Amino acid sequence: MAVIGFIHQSDERPNLADYPCEQYFQGNDFALFIGKLNIKDTIVISELLTIQKSTRQLGEIIPQLITKDIRLIALKEGVDTEKNKNFYQNVLSLAEMEKKLLQKRIQIGINQAKKRKTVLGRPRIDDKTIEKINELYHKRNHTIQMTADKLKISVGAVYKYLIKDDKGRNLK
Repeated sequence: MAVIGFIHQSDERPNLADYPCEQYFQGNDFALFIGKLNIKDTIVISELLTIQKSTRQLGEIIPQLITKDIRLIALKEGVDTEKNKNFYQNVLSLAEMEKKLLQKRIQIGINQAKKRKTVLGRPRIDDKTIEKINELYHKRNHTIQMTADKLKISVGAVYKYLIKDDKGRNLK
């Protein structure tokens, strides 16, 4: 049951001076840090922003904290999961709401684009270009990159439209 201070940069360490940490961990990967913790350890951070940049991202990490019964103390926000037992559940609820709001906004945008008859996604490559892809690659021995450069399309588009054999391999 260690008390561990988590910081991104060494200049954040004085922010944790008021809380007695047995050790400090400095880094950017909080998920990796959680993996190194023992059950019932305590994490002290200067602020919630130290561990994630959004409620959704925080919601992705909380299940790991719950599984290991980790106590989280965020000094700036006055968060202490030992005193506020509902903190994790509240953040998970907010993260779920944020996710649903994002999905709803995306769906509204898609529906508005459809009403305006806006074509969604990448435009389809015309049949002549598809024929040219296969001709350059199969008959003229151009590489994938040379074919893409010559036709001014992406390498991925060349792969997508190449004629394949019965085993899914590009014919050569």
